[in-house]
Amino acid sequence: GAPIDPRATTALALQWKHVDLEAGAISIEQRQWNMDIDKPKTEGSNRLLAIGDLVERHKAKAAKDGADSEAWVFAQEDDLSRPM
Repeated sequence: GAPIDPRATTALALQWKHVDLEAGAISIEQRQWNMDIDKPKTEGSNRLLAIGDLVERHKAKAAKDGADSEAWVFAQEDDLSRPM
């Protein structure tokens, strides 16, 4: 199959504890690969990223989802305890 974009593996591993809606940023601290959660591949991958115009969208999603700090931002629809 086609290679998976490394940015997708970090996005899928986002938990609400990594999202700071007041600062408008996400902290990249882990990645998801084949349903395993691990550190990013390189030290340079650990970073803080601005989410800019996505703050309001994430605030709405956080409110809708309940946004428990350990919950996945992008959870599986049929099993919220697992990342997509």
